[in-house]
Amino acid sequence: MRSRRFLMILLALTLSLAGFLAARGESAAESPLPVDSFTDMAVGPFTVRTPHGLPGWEENQTRSSTFEYTFKDEANSREHRLTFAAYDMRVGTFSDDLESAKELNAYVFPGNQGGENAQEEYTLVDGFWARFLADETTNKQGVKTCTASAYYFRGSGLIRISYTLICKPNDPAKTGVDTLLPLFASCAYDSEKAYLQPEDAQVLLTAKNDPKALLPGKSVTFSASFVNTAKVNAKNENNLIVWSAALEDGSPLPEEITLSQKGVLEVKKGYTGQANVVVTAKATRLGTQAVYPISVQPAAKKISLSPAKVYVYLDDEAGTDVNVAIEPDAVPAASLTWKPARKGIVSIEQNEDGTVTLKALQAGSVEVTARDIGGKSATVTVKAGPAVTNVEIKATGKPVPGGRVTLTASLTPAKAVYKVFSWNLDVGEDIATISSKGVLSIRKDAPEGTVITVIVTAYGAPRPITATLPITVVGK
Repeated sequence: MRSRRFLMILLALTLSLAGFLAARGESAAESPLPVDSFTDMAVGPFTVRTPHGLPGWEENQTRSSTFEYTFKDEANSREHRLTFAAYDMRVGTFSDDLESAKELNAYVFPGNQGGENAQEEYTLVDGFWARFLADETTNKQGVKTCTASAYYFRGSGLIRISYTLICKPNDPAKTGVDTLLPLFASCAYDSEKAYLQPEDAQVLLTAKNDPKALLPGKSVTFSASFVNTAKVNAKNENNLIVWSAALEDGSPLPEEITLSQKGVLEVKKGYTGQANVVVTAKATRLGTQAVYPISVQPAAKKISLSPAKVYVYLDDEAGTDVNVAIEPDAVPAASLTWKPARKGIVSIEQNEDGTVTLKALQAGSVEVTARDIGGKSATVTVKAGPAVTNVEIKATGKPVPGGRVTLTASLTPAKAVYKVFSWNLDVGEDIATISSKGVLSIRKDAPEGTVITVIVTAYGAPRPITATLPITVVGK
């Protein structure tokens, strides 16, 4: 079935070329691609139908990825050359986007790849953009050469097809895009057979100590490698990493910040601002890249953390926030490095708004330090343990006018990490007052029958826990 399909495709190819040549006074017999001459030749993931072994055609050169054939038409002083090249050379699939296809072509084939008369155009082939070049030159000996070439990126490879016609200067024959389009039908690509797979060529971008920020007068050297560096290097000996950097919003870097093609990001000593820089290491030939965000900023002069003492509760998924203030303002809180004095007590999560969320891992106490790259630091004390789940009130004493009632609060669990609570009343001071130790003092003129509601609030939980106890003033 497949061979029949190829024959039909190649028949259409022959008719197309025959019509092309006949329009210039040539006969169908001079078509360089007879149908019965094609043979499958596999090159890695590629299968190319080539005029192998045809009488009259000469196999001029055969390399690992290129097949060139010539056919000399002595009667009309013409020579036809047909070249198929297949390169398993890259991973990214950019050619379904026109601008990406142009970028990739410009990298792999710089310049116009032709003479001063070369004409370039991009045409969709099977949903992918192919770059076509048509050129015509005449040398000092009066020999005219007409060439049409196409560069077609797909999957992890490149297909290049060229058809060249060498003839006399006054010969009307030419080649062009229409001549090449049918030739693509003779090429097939199987990405699963490609030597390089996308996961092999993913770029890994690192820097020593994994810095998040860089001070003026300092530099950092980035390193780029691949998931499978050995395999990439074996197939792409000339593969180069192209380094670039821009601000987070895509705008150019300030002139005081530079990135070399060796991956060195440097900040001049006089820079006083703050910039969020994104460093990019791009393997253009492979179509893969990686980015590394880093902040350029001055050194901190003062760091303040609030509250200075934090309680975090077991099983509290939300955690407890610590607010950060830094002088000068140009130092972003996100650039601080946080480290507990010992591991296993709390987890630390830095938030986009500059705050830090602490969550309890197990009961215990630990100091957590926030440090700037310039060396300035601040510390917060953290205590982790169970949260209060319930509170009860008990009263002793007779609630008479001018009398006192002592109230006590019992917290559950008894080993709650934060046992602070407060007392309040629902009546004014003209009726009664309550001390911080829970002593209720009733005014002498408080009317009998007045109901005083005592409120206790325990703060040792993610949300305050309250309890109430109504007390009725009775007669003496």
